[in-house]
This record gives sequence, structure tokens and C-alpha cells, in this order.
Amino acid sequence: MTEVPARLYEDLTRDDARALVDTYTAGIGSRADGAIAEVRKRSGPANELDFSRDSLVPLWTWFIGAFQLPAERGRDEEMRAGEPPWWYDFHPPMGQQLGPEIARVITNIAGYVVKTALATLPGTEVVLGGGGKRSNEFQKPLLRVPRYGDIAVDIGLVIMTIRGLRHEFGMDAPETLKAMIESWDIPPTRDDSSQLVESTFDVTAIEDHRFTHRVSIDEVVAVDEEARVEALVQRLSELDTLDEVVHEDRELLLVRAPRMASDELEQLVEKAWASTHA
Repeated sequence: MTEVPARLYEDLTRDDARALVDTYTAGIGSRADGAIAEVRKRSGPANELDFSRDSLVPLWTWFIGAFQLPAERGRDEEMRAGEPPWWYDFHPPMGQQLGPEIARVITNIAGYVVKTALATLPGTEVVLGGGGKRSNEFQKPLLRVPRYGDIAVDIGLVIMTIRGLRHEFGMDAPETLKAMIESWDIPPTRDDSSQLVESTFDVTAIEDHRFTHRVSIDEVVAVDEEARVEALVQRLSELDTLDEVVHEDRELLLVRAPRMASDELEQLVEKAWASTHA
């Protein structure tokens, strides 16, 4: 399958980025209504969907029970046969993992989640992400929660969907959506903020005749940012402090760095990863 190049948020003009956010904001209500209509059409608990936090429990339970990830990735032409989600051009590999139907449904559910947040978290609003091109939030439509910060809800739910439908990381649990939105009502502290998002990389020492460390890459990142991972491998290979770097598998790097501890290597990888976003 030919890889579809992703559109980059940073390539948008500021006017186009504002237009994207305006369109996103204007469509929240219709997407939320679409989620309820989908639940009703499939004889799900539509009568329980009242935009309360508690309603997120039957909604996620229904979704996890009603859908399965397709056995094969969807093709770009299939994704575009109808009207693809607003985020598809920016994240085509994730959309293709879901297929057109699940991508459409989870985007509508994201609309329901956003509308619930707007109703239950005072002062919450949709904003245009800033921070400059190095920021992961730059020019994305974000939900700004006063006590928490800025959140890319739709993309976060896409990742949760992939993991939930694979029954990984406990994201298939009925309370997943409710717990997520309740966490937004608690200000993150410096001590626990690193736990809010799972690390992109996991570096561990290994016993091998050739390599000293294994670098595991988050699966969603490995798929969605394949070109950036290749750039990471190139940058690591150019470092004098590393004897050898091999991209063994899509989600696995093998490294020979006998003079480096695992935590030092992890910091080095994270720094190199950040530099690939420049």
C-alpha cells in the first residue's frame, strides 16, 4: 500500500488554521448529535446520552462492544469515498487503521465529549493551538480547560480507540471516557504531569552479543509518524556517543552504547526526537 503523505498543521497559513478551528467549533453540535443518532440506529443506550459525565460510561461501553478494528488497513480512496473526518489529512495512517466507519463514529463521539466538557467544565472553550512550530499543539483545534490546559480531544480519542478496540492499557474499561473528562477538572502537578501521557519511548538494557539496549517506540507514534522515526534513527546514527543504531522493526530500535545507562540513553533519544520536529 502506498503511504499517503500527511498534511502538516504547521504548513497551514494562520488564516487557514483559524478557519479550521472555526469550522471545527461550528460542527461540534452536529457531530455530537451524530453520535447519539448512531447509538440509536444500532439500538444502543441513546436515551442515556444527556451530555452529563455519567453518560460517557454507557457511550464508551456501547462503542467498545459495537465495533472491531478492521483486519486490514483501509485504503486512502476508501477513506475519501464519503466525507473523511476533519483530522484525516493530518493523520492518514491512524485513519486507515480505523477504517472509514469507525473514524466517522469516533469523530462524532469526540464531538459528544467536547460538548459534554463545554457543559460541565465552566470556562472551557475551543482555541487555536499556539506555541510555535516546535509545539505539538501548534495550529490544532484544542479544547482549553481552565484548570487543566489545552487538549487535542479528537486525536486523543483516535489513539484511545485503537488501544481500546485492541483491549490494551485498560482503555476498553467502561469508565475510560468519564475518567478522562474528570481528570481535566484536576490541575496537573509537576510531579504527576509526566504520567498524563504515556512515554513515546521505553529504553531497556539487554544482554546481547552485539547490542546493549532496546528502544521500544509507541505503536501509534511508529505508524503515524513513520518518516519522523526514520529521521530519529538517522540523527542517532550520527552521534559519536552511540556505537551502532539499527531500526530492527517498525516499533523497535537496537542500540550499542556500552558506556551509557538506560536513563541517559532515554534522555538522549527524547532530545533527538524533539529535534526532528524542528
